[in-house]
Amino acid sequence: MPRNCQTQLKMIRHVIFIIAISLWTVVSFGQTDSITEKIRLINSCTASLDTLIPLRDGDAAIIDSLNGQVTDLLLEILNNKNIVRYKIESLLHLHKTISPDKKLIVFSFFENTGGSYKSHINIVYYRLPDGEPRGGKLAFCKQDRGVGNEYGGTIDEISILKSKGKTKYLCRGGGISCNTCEFSHTALLSISDSSLQTDFCLDLDYRQGDGNVHYDPKTKTLSYRYTVSRDDILYGTGCDDGQEIAGNRCGHSGQYRFNGDTFVRAHK
Repeated sequence: MPRNCQTQLKMIRHVIFIIAISLWTVVSFGQTDSITEKIRLINSCTASLDTLIPLRDGDAAIIDSLNGQVTDLLLEILNNKNIVRYKIESLLHLHKTISPDKKLIVFSFFENTGGSYKSHINIVYYRLPDGEPRGGKLAFCKQDRGVGNEYGGTIDEISILKSKGKTKYLCRGGGISCNTCEFSHTALLSISDSSLQTDFCLDLDYRQGDGNVHYDPKTKTLSYRYTVSRDDILYGTGCDDGQEIAGNRCGHSGQYRFNGDTFVRAHK
């Protein structure tokens, strides 16, 4: 690499390191309580994350620091009672999925940790019935990936279901779990008087292109279908709960229907 390019790269990494240290100082010593300033820092640091390479010397530590500090800042501002005065969905330059009634938002950013698992950090924002804002790390059920039972994919679609006069949110998404693997995730969430609750979740993992999950809003039905090779040591070689099909493969399929409160397995 030409010497001038090497010099420029070193300067860029130095600037990013300074940003990371500045962010750590803000979070650790509380030098600012400004929501606007924290939003600016979040946008700057998530943009910096995309320029770093996990396997390059020094970058992994900076990435880890930025991920942690951005998460802390997000939780701080989303749990600040004054956040309701801001159009947070337009100010934060993050991947976001917003419910049709705009009462639940999932913010996501790529962790950039290297490896084949393309994990994301997800923060869910909502308001309690009394108007109090809440933000928290997105966690659904025990089969979720990630340390601390946190969901590592992205949420790409949120639908609304009415249940006994209340609103429930059907969140659907997924991600890449290895170089040739993908997963899909579906969760039904509801907001109680004090927290966000999970009423149903469906987590499926298979080779890329070998499965899908479909939701029919007219019948309020979730349908899934995926196949696995009997020779695939990662996903198991048995077919006890599936159907043997041509090509030494095992097929799995099923449906869940909304019963007015949650999703229940439909009889075949």
